[in-house]
Amino acid sequence: MDANLLQQREQLRTALSAYGADVKRFQDIDLDKLWNSRYCSVDALQEATREGLTAAELPPGLVDHISVRKGRVTSATGLGTEGAAAAGSLPATAGNNAISSAPGPAHQGGQQVGASAAPIADAQPPVTMAALMEAMERQAATMTTTVKEALEGQAATMTTTVKEALEGQAATLERQAATLERQAATMTTTVKEALEGQAATLERQAATMTTTVKEALEGQAATLERQAATMTTTVKEALEGQAATLEATLERQAATMTTTVKEALEGQAATLEATLKGALPDNRAARRFPVSTVDWNQLERDWAVYLTEVPTKTKVS
Repeated sequence: MDANLLQQREQLRTALSAYGADVKRFQDIDLDKLWNSRYCSVDALQEATREGLTAAELPPGLVDHISVRKGRVTSATGLGTEGAAAAGSLPATAGNNAISSAPGPAHQGGQQVGASAAPIADAQPPVTMAALMEAMERQAATMTTTVKEALEGQAATMTTTVKEALEGQAATLERQAATLERQAATMTTTVKEALEGQAATLERQAATMTTTVKEALEGQAATLERQAATMTTTVKEALEGQAATLEATLERQAATMTTTVKEALEGQAATLEATLKGALPDNRAARRFPVSTVDWNQLERDWAVYLTEVPTKTKVS
């Protein structure tokens, strides 16, 4: 790298530091822009304007950083340039003349600032409190104006930036909306076709299922009819068999009961007759209940009629 370029950048860093700027914020390219625009000394930086710094293609943040520091440059006595002007009654020294009227390029003036700082501190007498207060008031007024201008510039820059950003976002949103509309139209068509296809498939399935269910139901109906016919025949045969069995059983029971009842009645009659004869010696019981007068044939017929009527009159489960 060129030694002169390194020397120029180092001189600018010294000037910026004396001006009160944060040297760390300035990159090499920013230092080169300041040097090419002749902002290479404290005096040049003090006289710089926003328009000039912007024309030097300096970033807006550095333009604000330099502009808000106007009137803050401190000399070896602790006063700003305005404080030194307020103390105009003080005798001028050779060091002061060397700083304010140094001939030649701007970088030579920057070198003289660092070289003459110590003589200035030794040559100037103490500054009065009134002069110091007046200088501080002027610095405050200057700083207020500078800060106001800086804020107005920042507001204008931010307004333009925000406006451009919002316009860009609006354009982006419009493009996104158009894209979404196209996607929605495509999706609508796709969904419509899909639903129509599903509807056709369901119709075919319904027709197939209807035929299948109809055939299944017809088959089940035929099967049930055959089962009903088979069950009717089976039940009929079973009932007929049960009726025949029951009839034979009842006949046997009737015959058995007729004989049993007849024998029982005959035994009871004989027993009763013997009992009555023994109890009534005068044979009045025999005359009153003559066993020989019982028509046993009629009694058997009546009992048979009774047995035949019992199954029809009594509910048998």
